[in-house]
Amino acid sequence: MHIVVWDPSRSRTISAETHHHAVDFNIFEGMNVHGIAEYVITNGRIVVEEGQLKVVQGLGRYIPTNAYSPYVYDQVRRAEEERDAREVGINRTEEDMYIDVNSKMPELIPTSGNASPKKTSCHDTSFELDGHPKEQVKQEPVNRPQIDSKPTIRIRAPPGGKSSITF
Repeated sequence: MHIVVWDPSRSRTISAETHHHAVDFNIFEGMNVHGIAEYVITNGRIVVEEGQLKVVQGLGRYIPTNAYSPYVYDQVRRAEEERDAREVGINRTEEDMYIDVNSKMPELIPTSGNASPKKTSCHDTSFELDGHPKEQVKQEPVNRPQIDSKPTIRIRAPPGGKSSITF
């Protein structure tokens, strides 16, 4: 059983220097909060007195809890079931897809079978680009010499102390 004597008129600023954790930072650093626990009594012992923590090692006890709290995750599961009950799929037919007499009817994607050819890479498409102009292939000059070596760069006095480096 816990008894807390609360003073709502007092305030303090949260700081990593004053909290009782084994880390040197606090995500709420510098935040001003209102209301301070003057006294906290747990199992007949005073554990907080005038804002100072008064506990000793071994005073607490282990309370086993589930890794996924049923209180939280049952609510999440219930919300998902309610959403699934509201969301109903609609089966479309070619008649449903009709827009007007001047528009082309979209082709329905077959749900079974192998109607479309299998793509061999991410660059392949399932449609043709016949209406687009063909890409012009650049012709290389015939008399251009082929260079087989990589260019090198010499750096004098690079950082790190060596007198010169060749890349």
